[in-house]
Amino acid sequence: MNWSTIRGKGSSEQAEVGYLSGYNGNGDEVVAGTPVCWDVPSADMKTFKIPAAANFGCVAGILDETVGTAGYTDRIIAYGKVTARTYGVATTFVPGANLAMVFE
Repeated sequence: MNWSTIRGKGSSEQAEVGYLSGYNGNGDEVVAGTPVCWDVPSADMKTFKIPAAANFGCVAGILDETVGTAGYTDRIIAYGKVTARTYGVATTFVPGANLAMVFE
């Protein structure tokens, strides 16, 4: 795992972020900001895919970089601040209705 240094509250440094490693078993490129889940049928706990009914309960995190087909990454953000892609909203988000906000 690739862990960054813990920063104190009120620090001007960047917040702590925890990274995981994984293998893209999705069958195509997965772009940065995409939520990914562990691939339950593969049972190796390193293969990830985009969320689907079979793996929705095993969230890995958000990709910090684009990962090519059958590529490896050590930049799956398991926790910390992240920019994520969103789906299914035409123009605007309504806090509490479309997104759940998490405070540190």
